Amino acid sequence: MPSMTLLDMVQDILSEMDSDDVNTVNEPEAYQVARIIKSKYYEIISPKYHKYFDRVKGLTSVADSSRPNYLQIPSDVIDVRWIKYNDEDVTYLEPKDFLERQSQLTTNYTTVTDFSNITYRVGTNKDPTYWTSFDEDYLVFNSYDSDTDSVLQSSKSKAQVYVEPSFSLTDTFVPDMPLKMFSQLLAEAKSTSFAHIKQMPSEKAEQSARNQRRRLSTQSKVNNGIQYPDYGR
Repeated sequence: MPSMTLLDMVQDILSEMDSDDVNTVNEPEAYQVARIIKSKYYEIISPKYHKYFDRVKGLTSVADSSRPNYLQIPSDVIDVRWIKYNDEDVTYLEPKDFLERQSQLTTNYTTVTDFSNITYRVGTNKDPTYWTSFDEDYLVFNSYDSDTDSVLQSSKSKAQVYVEPSFSLTDTFVPDMPLKMFSQLLAEAKSTSFAHIKQMPSEKAEQSARNQRRRLSTQSKVNNGIQYPDYGR
């Protein structure tokens, strides 16, 4: 089925429930249904479809000359899978291993103080090859090329990240999910709306929800399920 706006789904569910027509999700009963759709959305995507929310995007510039080896995790990102800089892989290290490696620098380095007041050495003669994070907000790299840039550049970075799904209770909002899942979302929300708002089960709605669960489960088995990559953060 094609994607639907939140208002489209609310109107469809209210029609099945023989409720009054609405032109916005902000009307009382429509808002109840909209909140049920939101709840079902997170139930559906959370356990199974993490991979759908993987994106490749640039990291955020810090542009702080006192911390030239820093980039920041974008605000909508909750996991980092891998990082490249200038199209070269940058390897993750645990903070302890990272600091031990940096302490071995004897030439071509500068000293940097982290936001947590940790002081360590940073190479100044090449692009980064290792990264870590002390706070899961800022990404710390082992070096930067001071002959080319005064700080690490967002435009030269690429990262595969897991973007946190969001849901807006507005009329035109379209849930971010695979198209094949809209039928399941609508069926699950319809079944729950009958039970919670009408205080009565709908065998038709519950049967549709069961069918959608079964269909998607079969598709996942055919595709060997969702594979989760290993990553460090």
